Amino acid sequence: MSPTHASRETDARAWRDQGRRPTRKDQYEAVEATVPRAAGAGATLGEEYPQA
Repeated sequence: MSPTHASRETDARAWRDQGRRPTRKDQYEAVEATVPRAAGAGATLGEEYPQA
């Protein structure tokens, strides 16, 4: 089992314990926390791909 999968399992359990379903925002934040940023961390699309 990958560490990412393990952390998602833990997150899901925590949300269940709180008696609520994970929202889109929760899911987005969970993915953001586990996905490593590409070079130029936090850059917007415009910064990563400047128009010629």
